[in-house]
Amino acid sequence: MSASRPLHIIILAAGEGTRMGSSLPKVLHQVGGKTMIERVLATATSLKPDRIHVVIGAGAAQVKKAVVGQERLAKKVFFRLQRRRLGTADALQCGMRGLTGSGVVLVMHGDVVMLASASLRRLVAQARAGAYANLTMRPSTPTGYGRIIRAAAGQPVAIVGEKDASAAQRRIGECDAGPVAVPLAWLRQNIARIGYGRKQKERMLPDLVARAAADGLAVKTVEVAEDEAAGINSPAQLAAVQARLGAQRLAALAARGVVFSAIESVSLRGSLQAAAGVYIDRNVVFEGDVRLAADVSIAPYCLIRDSKLGAGTRVEAFCHVAGTQAGRNCEIGPYARLRSKTELADRSRIGNFVEVKNADLGRRATAKHLAYLGDVSLGEHVNIGAGTVFCNYDGTNKHHSQVGKRTMIGAGTMLVSPVKVGDDAQVAAGSVITRDVGCDQLAFARARQTTIRRPGKPAAAAKAGARIRRRPKRK
Repeated sequence: MSASRPLHIIILAAGEGTRMGSSLPKVLHQVGGKTMIERVLATATSLKPDRIHVVIGAGAAQVKKAVVGQERLAKKVFFRLQRRRLGTADALQCGMRGLTGSGVVLVMHGDVVMLASASLRRLVAQARAGAYANLTMRPSTPTGYGRIIRAAAGQPVAIVGEKDASAAQRRIGECDAGPVAVPLAWLRQNIARIGYGRKQKERMLPDLVARAAADGLAVKTVEVAEDEAAGINSPAQLAAVQARLGAQRLAALAARGVVFSAIESVSLRGSLQAAAGVYIDRNVVFEGDVRLAADVSIAPYCLIRDSKLGAGTRVEAFCHVAGTQAGRNCEIGPYARLRSKTELADRSRIGNFVEVKNADLGRRATAKHLAYLGDVSLGEHVNIGAGTVFCNYDGTNKHHSQVGKRTMIGAGTMLVSPVKVGDDAQVAAGSVITRDVGCDQLAFARARQTTIRRPGKPAAAAKAGARIRRRPKRK
């Protein structure tokens, strides 16, 4: 970028988004695991501008906090407050406060999240050549969009909104997509001249096209596909863009060798890195940052969030896996729940109805049935019996336990944390362990069984029952 032609990007993010039906500012709704404003800022940053100005209004404090929290995006971001929402041209004028010198202004919209950097570079190139450049599209249903009006020679001379358009103009298929790139010097002289519309009582950005044409400034257009330029103004549009973005990413993965049984049923709401040979069954949801190594298999009806699964690992049906790192050839599920800070070493196994949280399992450690492993470290070849619970919470604090290598924990055992069980130890089924168990020791902690007559039952019946249950004597 030439120092004499700096690029300033102004992002319009002040709208209330009333059609979203939410108290959350529109640009803070998430698409593909990131907020709209975060996605737009990432695209803007890729253009390497001198400065980025974000115009905020509704929910200004929330939007500003969200952007500042993204350090990699916030370094060149400056905020401009639009106190009264009087239209997009008014928002642009607010965003221009403090802009001096020459250069180019690129105007982006905070709710248009799928625009490619390449399309915006084409727009900026036109403005650097001295033109007013407007992004356009040809939507399948143009209702609601401003129409591009061209002169007989073909050059754009105006943009007419839906409400002001004649019947003939409404039949025009080419529509305003929103973003524009304009020489800063011309924009500084003309932005204040945009008046209020007759019906909406707002100063609108598309009115700059007619002023540019009348002023003799060349007006150029850059056309993009409807999917790329789609804005988000309602929950339905949010869902549509989310589905479109996910479908694009899944198709790219399939082209690189990831196998889907029903790709249309898979929901990708974050980022997914998957090696060739990964198999993903139907109705699987991915959120956050997920990484799947070669030959990982995900069965139906699973949710995988912010997790990394090693080569050959299998996740059976109906599992919830979040914040987990699994090694090679692990087995998870079915019906397992792995929560944050779970680490599984190679060939460890988590079975049905087992919950794991803040735990690390050594190589070939196994918990196959109905257990809770919370705040615990398990060594290699540990076997956890069905019904085992690590009682990690005392009502105020969480406590960590440790189980050594090759240890057997019997079914129905309660281990009251913090407690340590040494290598090669064994805990008998039905025990409540409150003290440490040393290496090679057998621990059991059971109440002594007592059998008494049931209250209200006749003595003769009790004796008869006793005779029936009595074991035969050995000869």
